[in-house]
Amino acid sequence: MVGIILIVFFMLLNSDRNSYPPAITDGFLGISGVLKNKTYLSDLGVSVHRYGFALGVGGNLKLHLKNMKDILNNGSIPIALLWVSKVENEKKIFEEVKELVEYFTSGDGARQLGYRIIYWELGNEINWGWGTSCDAEEYYNRIRVYVPAIREACPDAVIIMGSLLNVYNPPDRKIENYLETFLNKGGGELMDVYNFHYYGLADPTLGTENYLTGVEIFKRIKGVLKRHGYGDKPIWITETSTFSGKVGEIYQSEEMQAADLVKRFITLKAIGVEKVLWCFVTEPRYEGTGEGFFDQSGLVYDGYGPYDRGKGIKKRGYYAYKYLSQWIDSSNFVESWNDSVIYIFKFEGGGKEIYILWQDKWDQNVVIHIEGRNLRLYTIYGESIVLSDNAKVDYTLGIEPLYIMGDVEKVTSTSSGTISLKDK
Repeated sequence: MVGIILIVFFMLLNSDRNSYPPAITDGFLGISGVLKNKTYLSDLGVSVHRYGFALGVGGNLKLHLKNMKDILNNGSIPIALLWVSKVENEKKIFEEVKELVEYFTSGDGARQLGYRIIYWELGNEINWGWGTSCDAEEYYNRIRVYVPAIREACPDAVIIMGSLLNVYNPPDRKIENYLETFLNKGGGELMDVYNFHYYGLADPTLGTENYLTGVEIFKRIKGVLKRHGYGDKPIWITETSTFSGKVGEIYQSEEMQAADLVKRFITLKAIGVEKVLWCFVTEPRYEGTGEGFFDQSGLVYDGYGPYDRGKGIKKRGYYAYKYLSQWIDSSNFVESWNDSVIYIFKFEGGGKEIYILWQDKWDQNVVIHIEGRNLRLYTIYGESIVLSDNAKVDYTLGIEPLYIMGDVEKVTSTSSGTISLKDK
């Protein structure tokens, strides 16, 4: 009888260890950065949130647990960012990492959350001078200890490579070179997801990093992975953004930031990036001046700085993100067209065809002529512009993209001629 009781007990224990689902929703749109007011996640419809504190071994579990619970309660799945320090004692680090991950996947933390935390990102901007960044060989030497510990604690964990930053000097820290060295060491067998960060300006005509830079970086990373036999591995972007306000001599309005936000998410989803996270929601005072790039990259003002409209006031980009979540997050990319001035992307979701259209001439408006059936035009903030059963609509396109519902057949612009969608 005692033997039977013990068998039942261990069966129940094992069942309990695996009874917590990993997430509520798990889509494309995410948010990164410290976020005190987690209700913004549910209001925006955020699918994943990169937990804003580096989960160092032996950290404040009570604080981590509270924040993860708030993230989950607001409908997002947490991505746990694990601080990957130099390994002085392999056995000690292995046990500490295993204990930490077990706490959130099968231990008391998982029981209190009612969920298992399965996304583990190992380091941040590992190829540059931030936090625990290091050269590629040293990074491999660290994660070859961390990853087996995570796998033992959580066999279905999703291991995300620490983000790569788009730098060129020194040469060994360039994305391709860093990744090449890491894969040559055998790191490809340890990673489930690859990951990079990029930022830049909203105006694509300035010749600096902009939303299209993400396409170029994605192709570079994909090329290295393919050469090593890992071309099917997912690529994420756990930080990207631009600002509203002024940095140096560059001024960007809220409308410019909102337009860039939409273009970044749409373009990246179209090329196959699986998750993209905007950084930040609330302006963070990262630089502390109220005028820095990150101090103004949030979607909600913090009440500090010369271009701030008041603490808690939501920017135009906030609403642009919200409607992206409603219309695009769970939609499937179908196809796109462009002539390097006009860009058109087609998605399908919820039984609807959704087109997103913008122009990159930027310094001037472009008149477009749209032909199709049952055309419905909306701003990026969800505001209805034209509801027309007519087959033809004229619209003056500024810097902000345009949503079109209906059956679009042809788009003609004053600057680039005709883009015939049905013939391609």
